[in-house]
Amino acid sequence: REQGFRTIAFPAISCGVYRFPMEEAVKIAVREAQTELKSNDKLEKVTFACSGDDVYDTYRAHLRAATAG
Repeated sequence: REQGFRTIAFPAISCGVYRFPMEEAVKIAVREAQTELKSNDKLEKVTFACSGDDVYDTYRAHLRAATAG
C-alpha cells in the first residue's frame, strides 16, 4: 500500500522442498489476496506463480470456490 503498487505476484510459498501443505497454503494466499483487493482500491491485479500443474489446479479450484455464489 505504501508503495502504491497496482499489481502483485507471488509463488506458492513453502509448498515445495519445505512441504507446507499445499491446500492450506493456497487457502491462505487466496483469502489474503481477496482481503487486500477488497480493502486496497489501488490494487488491481494479483498473480499467483504456480510451479506445476498440481499447484495451478489447486489455485484454480480455490479461486473458483472463492468467487462462486
